[in-house]
Amino acid sequence: MSRLILIIIGFVAGWFLKDSNWEEWMEKLKSYFEPQEAPKKPIPLLEEKEAKAAPPKVDEVFPDPLEKIKGIGPVIKTKLNDNGVFTFAQLAALTPKELEEIVGSGIKRFTDEEAIISEAKKLMR
Repeated sequence: MSRLILIIIGFVAGWFLKDSNWEEWMEKLKSYFEPQEAPKKPIPLLEEKEAKAAPPKVDEVFPDPLEKIKGIGPVIKTKLNDNGVFTFAQLAALTPKELEEIVGSGIKRFTDEEAIISEAKKLMR
């Protein structure tokens, strides 16, 4: 009896999906697995800010655990580190637009940029 039900469900699903554009779906699916182009050059946002503010130079930076901030996981932390953001103070110094340029618009799925920056300001030492 259960096999008959599965066959009927298969026919019904096939009936609804018969007019689907499978080539379009396959192209969309392939685009998710294709490697994305890396930016041609690093974003110079932090370099410009450091030149303006000119904090005292230190030999070693002790990174803060950026994952404590809601919405920052290993991938976003890596993007931040690649662009020279290692501490809560450096993160708090960014504007929302600069943060979006560094991590991309995908951050909006988890949280907004202003919330990340305000939480970084709270966690600054």
